[in-house]
Amino acid sequence: MKLRNVALAAAGVGAAYAVERLTIGRAQARATEAELGELRFPEDVVIRHIDTDDGGDVYVVERGAGRPIVLLHGVMLSSVLWAHQLADLGDTHRVLALDHRGHGESRSGSEPWALTRLASDLAQVLIELDLRDALLVGHSMGGMVALKLAVDRPALFHERVAGLALVSTSAGPVHRLAAWKTVIDAVTPKINKSLIGVAGYLPGGLFPRNDLSYLLFRLGLGKNASPAHIELNRRMAAATPVTVWTELLREILAFDLRADLSRIGVPTMVVVGSRDLVTPPSHARELIERIHGAELYVIRDSGHLPMLEKREQLSELLEQFAGRLP
Repeated sequence: MKLRNVALAAAGVGAAYAVERLTIGRAQARATEAELGELRFPEDVVIRHIDTDDGGDVYVVERGAGRPIVLLHGVMLSSVLWAHQLADLGDTHRVLALDHRGHGESRSGSEPWALTRLASDLAQVLIELDLRDALLVGHSMGGMVALKLAVDRPALFHERVAGLALVSTSAGPVHRLAAWKTVIDAVTPKINKSLIGVAGYLPGGLFPRNDLSYLLFRLGLGKNASPAHIELNRRMAAATPVTVWTELLREILAFDLRADLSRIGVPTMVVVGSRDLVTPPSHARELIERIHGAELYVIRDSGHLPMLEKREQLSELLEQFAGRLP
């Protein structure tokens, strides 16, 4: 009897594995190159390279004319994330999407990858391109960069920025333990060394196109996630050097500007997906509680990437908000 039960259990596990492999395989197959091709920039974009004061350059994709809308992506992503918004908003606004240093097509300078440095890069883009009355849109880490600019350089921020949209982001640490930052600072160098070593031995690096990567990047998206969106997310992450994102994650995990949010001083919109597991709606509610007059919009069934998952809703929210700014 025991052997029969073991055999039945093994058969069940084998059947479940076969179903899982079939399901994932079919989903990955649907992420065709044609679908991924729809996530590319419109043909009429203008490409710019803005030099930074430490010898790097910031890659900027621009389309359209009118009030500037500046789009900032999250960690391990790139400006390609905003391809839909460049198409949707570029007919009525001057839309700019940039790659943070170490990501996409941008080149790092001599200074390290840090949120303060990324905020300085953003300031140089605003000044170099003479952007004024801009709507600054920050996704995830990009929202943290926008907040750092507002807190670190308030005069420049208020001179150049008319409104702020914080998408799937947070102003506080993921943990509230007093020693959390100390722990992160201590373990990051070890993580860097280990991951770099592992990546060198794995075909395709840390995030190859396989079942594990598919499931990992599926977790960040909401209900009925598109296989093409999952694959784009994986490709952007795989193209980001390990040392870049591990250094930035150390700051992201310990990030805390909650005490400074009362000083933002421009109209602010906070957007979050109802199924966002990375920066859940509780983080968004804390933002609107601390930023005077901030508005909250929860996009139903979206995960951490509403610019892909709920393209029309996010683009419409941004266009309407830009139209109400002074």
